[in-house]
Amino acid sequence: MRCLCNLFEEIDLNGNGVLEWDEFTNYVIEKATVLNNIKTKADEIKQYTKSPAKPISAAGKGINYKFNNLLTKIVYISHMDKLAFYEEGNNEVMFMNPDSGLMGMPNGKPLKVVPKPLIVKINSVKKD
Repeated sequence: MRCLCNLFEEIDLNGNGVLEWDEFTNYVIEKATVLNNIKTKADEIKQYTKSPAKPISAAGKGINYKFNNLLTKIVYISHMDKLAFYEEGNNEVMFMNPDSGLMGMPNGKPLKVVPKPLIVKINSVKKD
């Protein structure tokens, strides 16, 4: 369901919540053009293999780490040799060693993401 919603938002260029014929056909033509310009399927599809490593909590040795929510993004950071990911609704980026499955950073702390507060300035208010 989430993938369909994301696809709808990607096609709905003007963001009005209505999928118009022009938006749909432009999307299909654009994707076909991109696919025709790809030299090989290897350029299009990256090959991944399943890792035997399972997430292990850094706090307790050998204890499998349990995720509470859906993982929304996972990225491999090559210069750190770590997988970075976060769970839906969580404000922490977690890290895992892809070979051992050991969770956490060398300092043992996750990276907290703190959004900047939204500042709204109102100079005047008009009542209708």
